[in-house]
Amino acid sequence: MKKIIILILLYNSVVYSQIDTFLSWGVSAKSIGMGRVHTSLAEDGTSIFYNPSLLSKVKTFEFLGSYALFYENNGYGYLSFLSPALYGTAGIGIQNLSISDVKLRDLAGKILGTADARLTSIYFSYGINLNELFISSEFITLRTGISAKLISQKIYNLEAGGISIDIANQIDFDFGFYKLLCGFNFGNLISSSLKFYIDEQIPFIFRMGVGLLIFDESLKIGVDTIQSKQIKNINFGIEYTLWKLFSVRGGVNDTEIALGIGITRQNIQFNYAFALNRSYSNIDFGMIHMFDFKIKWSLKRK
Repeated sequence: MKKIIILILLYNSVVYSQIDTFLSWGVSAKSIGMGRVHTSLAEDGTSIFYNPSLLSKVKTFEFLGSYALFYENNGYGYLSFLSPALYGTAGIGIQNLSISDVKLRDLAGKILGTADARLTSIYFSYGINLNELFISSEFITLRTGISAKLISQKIYNLEAGGISIDIANQIDFDFGFYKLLCGFNFGNLISSSLKFYIDEQIPFIFRMGVGLLIFDESLKIGVDTIQSKQIKNINFGIEYTLWKLFSVRGGVNDTEIALGIGITRQNIQFNYAFALNRSYSNIDFGMIHMFDFKIKWSLKRK
């Protein structure tokens, strides 16, 4: 009985305190390098996480892999695969956070050993450009998308799971010299409870982003807001791409200052991001280094 009580306390303190952050933290070095701004600017497999309506921008097959080692023994990774459909684009993504060597203690604080914990979310997403179906306009582009998620959590030998659905929309305004983008993602709008020893509702997470594209989209500026029960963040980010080859990025949010670079060669892209926890925040998570690799390809028809 004492062991069960310890695991319940550990689960509540480690998993429930992280599920909200896990589902809103961000994916890919490109996003992290821009201060986690991507709700209106995503244009690859990160759309699955930030705004599935933007999957409709991708017209080729794509694979994206991203990984970061941070916060002591915690590893964080993201994989996605995209496939164009007759209308729109479909994608699948896997987000995983592994936590190692969590100390098990009894009620008196005595260390009994260590345990591992894991948070995993699998996304099944689809995005479509509504202009291709119903609207004929060169000034306004409307997009919509949906993601269904399977969420799994494990600590020691105990496991819980749930499901949720994200609904997202995007409105693009083309003024010629510049483009104004407005994106919305209603995360976990429909969700089940996470069933462990107690039921915990998967938190609703609202994302709204505004983006500005200038100089033939070589300069991108974005602002995101993220709202949930425990998180209220505002993120700012910028990216400048030179000769469609080399990109530099910077961003800031409530807890971090971030920098990043990207190198693109035809259909292959490599990104790196560095994020430093701001010294005046309440909790110092230190430095984060994230890398990702992306490749696109098309199938040739005979």
